[in-house]
Amino acid sequence: MGNNYLVLFCLIVVISCEYGVAGGNLGRRNFTQSVVSPTQEPCYRCRFLILQFVSAVCPRLRGAKINVDQLDDIVASDPKIKNMLNNIDSMGGNAVFWMNLAERSKQAKVFIRCPQPVRNADKPKLRFNTNGTFKIVNFADLHYGEYQGLPLGKEQDNNSTRVMQTILRIERPDFVVLTGDLITGEFVFYNPEFYLRKVFNTLEERGFRWASTYGNHDNGFTSTRESIFAVESTFSNSYTQTDGTDDLAGLTNYYLLVYSSNATSNVTNEVETPVLIMWFFDSRGGFDMYGLKPANVDETVVNWFKVENAKMKKKWGIVPALAFFHIPTRQYRAIQATISIRSDCVGLVDEAVVTQDRETGLMDALVNSDTVMTTFVGHDHDNSWCCNHKKMQICYNRHSGYGGYGNWARGARVVNLKEEDITHRLNYVRLENGTIIDAFPKGSESTFKL
Repeated sequence: MGNNYLVLFCLIVVISCEYGVAGGNLGRRNFTQSVVSPTQEPCYRCRFLILQFVSAVCPRLRGAKINVDQLDDIVASDPKIKNMLNNIDSMGGNAVFWMNLAERSKQAKVFIRCPQPVRNADKPKLRFNTNGTFKIVNFADLHYGEYQGLPLGKEQDNNSTRVMQTILRIERPDFVVLTGDLITGEFVFYNPEFYLRKVFNTLEERGFRWASTYGNHDNGFTSTRESIFAVESTFSNSYTQTDGTDDLAGLTNYYLLVYSSNATSNVTNEVETPVLIMWFFDSRGGFDMYGLKPANVDETVVNWFKVENAKMKKKWGIVPALAFFHIPTRQYRAIQATISIRSDCVGLVDEAVVTQDRETGLMDALVNSDTVMTTFVGHDHDNSWCCNHKKMQICYNRHSGYGGYGNWARGARVVNLKEEDITHRLNYVRLENGTIIDAFPKGSESTFKL
C-alpha cells in the first residue's frame, strides 16, 4: 500500500467507523467492507488531523451530508482548512492527496455528516412538577477514560457510574446538568464514544433528561467538542444545544427554558412565558493540533448573553435564571480568599482556584443581568463551596467522578427550586454514601423536605 493509500485508509476509517465524529448515524459503519476490516484501528496521528479538519468544516455545513469531493470550494476558500489538508498530505508525501481522495471516495462511499444543532422545539417543554418543585442534579468532572485499557481505568469508570446511579436513585431529579470534563480526552487514544456513551446511557436508560457544557479535558487526541456533541445528539433525553452559528467562540453556549407546572397559568397573548432560564456557557480550553485552546468564556459569548438577556427582560420581564460553566472566573479566586473571615459561605476549600485564563467580563454581565441567581462551576476538584457574591450566589459543584485528582468523597450538587418563589432556593451536596452536606444558604433546609 503506497503512502497515498495509507492516508486514504486512515481517513476512511476515521470518518466512517464507530470511533469517529462522522459517518451516518454514529456507531454505524458507512464504508465498503473491502476497503477496511472493522477490526482494524486508525493511525492516530492521521486520526487527530482528520478530527481537526472535520471540526473546522462542520460549522459551515451544519446538518449537511456531503461527499468528500464536494468540499473543494470550502477548502479553497479557507486557508486554515487548506493548511490542515496540507498537513495530512505531508503524511502521505503526496501534494495532490485531496484530488486523489476525492476520486477514490466515489467508490469508497466516504462522506461526512456534521452534528446538527438541537433546538428546544424538538424536545418536550421542561416544566416544574405538579407539586411546584424543580430539582437539578449537577455532575461535574466525571473524567471517564483515564488509564485506558488498564484495570485501574475500568475500576475508576465503574466507580463513577456507581456514584451517578446512587445519587440519581436517591434524588430522582427533574433535570441533570453535566458541567464539563466528561472524559479525560488527552488520555483517550481510541474510541472516545465508548466512554461518552457510558455517561449518557446512565441517564438515558433511567429516563432522566439532561444538558451539558463541556470542559477543558473533553478535548483530546481523539475527541473534539463537535465529536462529543455529535454523540450526545443521538440521545433523545439530551437537551444539549449549540447556538447554531459561527458567531460565538466555543460550542455549548445556549439556554433552556423551564415552564410552570400549569401550562395555562403563565400565558401572555396566547404564548406561555417561562418561569426559569438555565444558561450554559462554554469556557473552552484543552488543546488541538495547533496547541492550547483559549480557556475562557469569550467576549462574543458575553455580548450574546447581554443581548439575549435584554430581549428576554423586554419580552417576559424578570425571569430568574441559573448559569453553568466549567472553569471558574477570577471572582471565585477573590471570594475564596475571604471565606475564612465570612459567615455566609459553606463547603469544602482545599485547593487554589484555577481560573479562566483571562477576564472577559462574564461575571460582571451575570451580576448586572438582574436575572441570574446562581452560577455553578467545576474544574477544581478539591473545592465545593458556595458563597454570596453581590446580587448572586456562586457555587462549585462537587467532584463526581473517580477520574481526575482528589481524594475527597465523590458526590453531586443538588439544586431545589419552588415555583411559588424561585428566588428562594436551596442547594446542597449529596455524597456517594447518601449523606447530605453543605446546605446553602444556611438555614434554608427547613423550607424544603430533604
